[in-house]
Amino acid sequence: MNNYHYMNIKTQQNIQGSFIDLLSEKDFSKISIQNIADKADINRGTFYLHYLDKYDLLEQIITQLLHSLEHYINNIQQQEVLKSVHQGDLISHSTPIFQYIKNNQKLFTTLMTSTYPFNFQQQFKQLLITQFTEKTEEPADDQTYQAYITNFTSSAYLGVIEEWINRDMKETPEELSALYMKIILKIREM
Repeated sequence: MNNYHYMNIKTQQNIQGSFIDLLSEKDFSKISIQNIADKADINRGTFYLHYLDKYDLLEQIITQLLHSLEHYINNIQQQEVLKSVHQGDLISHSTPIFQYIKNNQKLFTTLMTSTYPFNFQQQFKQLLITQFTEKTEEPADDQTYQAYITNFTSSAYLGVIEEWINRDMKETPEELSALYMKIILKIREM
């Protein structure tokens, strides 16, 4: 990686971090490009070298975040999860996802607790639905069941994450993963 490329990445990270800081302090509509530039200690021209406007900045942050989440979710294999659960391992599969969320606590908390032009919660849920649909081993001809089960599963998963965020992530990713699996097993018993 050459020095110019490295500096570009550092500048983008600085802009994104400054924007997230501002977003955690005030409403999206109240944030100006000048606010972002001042917080990042850059000029407006530097901002516009990297982003079209604050909407583009937010969209790129969300896209990067969802892409990273997709990577973690793709690593989960449904059959392996079921096998592990039956063997008493309740934490190994969701833990990396929860750890990623914990490592990016400020970003997730900011995006999950407010509404913005790019509704992050809805995009996150749609990612989960897509991933769970691909992993469900139900016959493709039962589309109604498929739609309900993937929506239910993604809503449950997102609900656990929302509650965790609302509780200021007091549980460790391992504890949350175990709790999530206990909930799923409890539902299965009903």
